[in-house]
Amino acid sequence: MIDPARLRRALALAVSVKTDRSAFVVSGGQRPHRVLLDGIQCDCWDAALRGVTCKHQLAVRWEALRIQDPELLDAVAALVSP
Repeated sequence: MIDPARLRRALALAVSVKTDRSAFVVSGGQRPHRVLLDGIQCDCWDAALRGVTCKHQLAVRWEALRIQDPELLDAVAALVSP
């Protein structure tokens, strides 16, 4: 289950897609973070050390839904899977 507070924070972040679509840059927090599509990894503390779905990964998933890009939706679908 996704923490509602984490989801609220995720919706306030800005997401940009790298031109080669290998990663996303998520900004709006203390510093920008990268979410890599290869293995769906984020370089933040929550994702790397705690092993939870972080707000950056949620922001990427929301962006893929927002722009309705089927390729990106498929690539990031694992972000919110149990």
